[in-house]
Amino acid sequence: MSTGAITSSGCRRSTISTSEHVLVVMGAAVWTGGVPSPALRRRCAAAARLYLRGGIDSVVPSGGMGVHPPSEADVMTRLLIADGVPEADILPEDQARTTMETALLVTALVGPARITVVSDAYHLPRCWLAFRAHGHRVALFDADAAPRRKWRITARAWSREAVALPYYAVRILMGRIDR
Repeated sequence: MSTGAITSSGCRRSTISTSEHVLVVMGAAVWTGGVPSPALRRRCAAAARLYLRGGIDSVVPSGGMGVHPPSEADVMTRLLIADGVPEADILPEDQARTTMETALLVTALVGPARITVVSDAYHLPRCWLAFRAHGHRVALFDADAAPRRKWRITARAWSREAVALPYYAVRILMGRIDR
């Protein structure tokens, strides 16, 4: 395990070595009253299951403030602890508003660690592209092993990614990976 200072939220902020395996949980909507969206719950539950299998040193819930407070990372931290992830192994990143910002800020937080990203299948290609642009060899983990979502929601998510993925590729080719 790594050591480090305690953040304002009470979680350990750490220096991570290249041999450590970090799980990055991508954010999703927080609803009125700090209620996690189904996507946020699904991603955290999958991350907790993966962490509890062993071999993961730290979990980084990533996501800034959306429409409703608190930040996605704060809500995810609460869910991860409730699902059995020790608070000492959670390193929240609570500023990112986009997938590219998550890759940038997580890179600054954990450095060259081995990374596994947890998100939904439709989002994983963009996650891979963003983390590769920041120099990571990244593994991907689909949070939705048993898809039960309505087809309209899934179609909307995939159509958003059909636009976002080429947009990210162009940004990376142009060297615009700083936000």
